[in-house]
Amino acid sequence: MSSFRIKIGNKTYDGHACVVFCILFILIYLEIRGGRSYFDEILCLFAFAYILLLGIQNKLTKKDGINILLMICVIGIGILSNIFSGLSAPAFSIVIDIIAETKVLWIFFAMKYYIHSEAKESLARMLTPIAKIFIVLAFFFSILSQFVNIGMTGSERYGIQGFNFIFPMSFQFLAVSLIMFAVLSLNNSVKYKNFYYIMGCISLMLSIKSSPLLFGIMFLFFLYYFVVKNTIKI
Repeated sequence: MSSFRIKIGNKTYDGHACVVFCILFILIYLEIRGGRSYFDEILCLFAFAYILLLGIQNKLTKKDGINILLMICVIGIGILSNIFSGLSAPAFSIVIDIIAETKVLWIFFAMKYYIHSEAKESLARMLTPIAKIFIVLAFFFSILSQFVNIGMTGSERYGIQGFNFIFPMSFQFLAVSLIMFAVLSLNNSVKYKNFYYIMGCISLMLSIKSSPLLFGIMFLFFLYYFVVKNTIKI
């Protein structure tokens, strides 16, 4: 699909990057609100339509085409199993279950083709300032919350106050932090990148929840092993 350009101030950005930026903003906003919505299901339907369009235009790679065909076959088997087993369920509920179980894959394949190399670079430029601010603020408040109750504290373990930042759940904080890490890794012009990684890992570990804690520890370990020892550059 051909791209378009959007001018913001004195800078011009890829149109696909702007669309993805808006999608990310809405998803993060909904996670902060903590309320349930059907936005990701709606996004899945658009992703499915986009993949279908690419398939009709013969723009899918052979490998992706086979994977998508297998996914459709699995969905078909599930529907037939529901019919022949005698289970009665409203068609709407069945469709919702199919979308809920496959939405990640549909969106993954859609974004794989929608975000081309130019859009990826443009998206990284757009998100880099936000990623820096997010990581620095998270680090600052994670340290401050250990001494002052600023409304970002969860449970306490081993004398450490659990840090939630602006999200209701720790896995939401981890997911958004992963996006910010990925943005910094895509932008080669970012200086002192490792310091941002370290600050991000510290704030994640201070959430004292298993997933963020383990990720922070493992990331710092690999950061030291691969980067400090000059084994690989990230």
